[in-house]
Amino acid sequence: MISALSSPAALAQALLHPASVALVGASDDPNKTAGRPLSYLRQAGYAGRVYPVNPSRATVQGEHAWARLADLPEVPEHVFVPTPTDSVLDVARECARLGVKVLTGWPAASLNPALRATFASKPWASSRGSPACASWAPAAWVWCCRPKAWC
Repeated sequence: MISALSSPAALAQALLHPASVALVGASDDPNKTAGRPLSYLRQAGYAGRVYPVNPSRATVQGEHAWARLADLPEVPEHVFVPTPTDSVLDVARECARLGVKVLTGWPAASLNPALRATFASKPWASSRGSPACASWAPAAWVWCCRPKAWC
């Protein structure tokens, strides 16, 4: 399934104000790097739906956790991956299959040449052969789906 972003406004909505967000690899410890996003979203009063995804836990920080993205009750608009680089490609493939609009993560993963090469290659590239809305920055990386992007 492909869920393309039709405009810069749609990208901004999915990236900055998503109706739902999944935290893949969410930690039960709010003091750990992978636990902070859930803790921060709750402290900030985020009104959207948050889905902690952790195949090793039934709950994360007192909230129900799902084993994988495919188990969620809906396809989240935004998936955040605060986990090591080696898991990002599998998560990206699952996001593509499900039609997730935006996938973001920590900078360490963006430094991985294999990850960057994969996102720039078929089937991860846009119809023009370039990454579909990929952005690599010191603070985070963003990858999103535009028309004909994850197909």
